Amino acid sequence: MRELTLNPKIAAIAQKLAGTTLRLWHDHLLIKRPQNNAPTEWHQDQPYWPHHNSTHPVSVWIALCDVPAEKGCMSFIPGSQKYTQLSPQNLGVSRSLFSLQPSLEWDPTITIPLKAGDCTFHHGRTAHTASANQTNDPRVAHVIIYVDEVTTYDGTPHVTTDPLNLTPNQKLQGNLFPPVQQFEALNQA
Repeated sequence: MRELTLNPKIAAIAQKLAGTTLRLWHDHLLIKRPQNNAPTEWHQDQPYWPHHNSTHPVSVWIALCDVPAEKGCMSFIPGSQKYTQLSPQNLGVSRSLFSLQPSLEWDPTITIPLKAGDCTFHHGRTAHTASANQTNDPRVAHVIIYVDEVTTYDGTPHVTTDPLNLTPNQKLQGNLFPPVQQFEALNQA
């Protein structure tokens, strides 16, 4: 997973899409159990993150198995990243995003089934959902999240930053948040 997370080619694509220098925010596996009958509700990711100065966050969602629609693939609302002031959505409430920004409910969506090894890139404010896994196999994806290199911690609790004793306005840096320019060297270490 380390090699995938610190892959300089993936990071270079993310950085090109962002149009600015980036650093790693974090990575994680997303596993949707078989026959779970629970979609992931529409939401934006960035409102959950404790960041200042990150206007170009990019998430890379890498399928580690085939992910057809019935297995929990993702759908997106193109252009929804322009809504930069929405508060965190409640993933337990199906219409939470649309109660915050009603116009999004009528915007066109795009659904993207993936083969194992395929990936999507999306802005941290792009609204997205994942359908329920109706198959007998788990859906497994690896997610890598990049933020602007100048990103600072805003003091909001988050599982990634809580154990680090960061102070508000402290720049995210160091071994846990390396700039993508260092990925090549980190892979050789």
